[in-house]
Amino acid sequence: MLRQVLHNHLTTQGLTVLSAVAAVGRLLGHLAWHLHGLGYDLQRFAEDTLAHLGGQLLARLREGDVPLVHLPDPALIGELPAQAAAERAEQAHAQALGDALWRLLKDTGEEQRLTPVGARWIAMNLAADVLYGTERRLHPALGPDEIEESMDWFQRVFALQLTALLVHRS
Repeated sequence: MLRQVLHNHLTTQGLTVLSAVAAVGRLLGHLAWHLHGLGYDLQRFAEDTLAHLGGQLLARLREGDVPLVHLPDPALIGELPAQAAAERAEQAHAQALGDALWRLLKDTGEEQRLTPVGARWIAMNLAADVLYGTERRLHPALGPDEIEESMDWFQRVFALQLTALLVHRS
């Protein structure tokens, strides 16, 4: 269900790839703070999440799986908006989508008696799919060099930003 919501925003509402990544990051942030309220340690959650997410991304990159969240061609359009207003609108869209994904996961989880571990698994798989789909769009022919470059970006950029989001509520 979460994948379908994300796919709809990508295909019908012009959500960009970077905003999709931001939205799943926000979903993970909401989940982290929910679990923190249940007694989970935020720093440990961030470290475990990044380790699992990095492993899932690397496995997808090496195996060449088809991402479960299809990123249409228009998803890369507008990645560099010309005006600040467009950037703010795109950021607001990503935040609203991340919030909506969280509400959907939380509501569905309550109805289906989803455990915190199950919710984390769902959110991390969605995030891994989006990251993998992004890499496939940017590097259609993934060789060893592109995989290494993708994982380097994950560690240098994405991991730091996601850790800050998970540990320090915005």
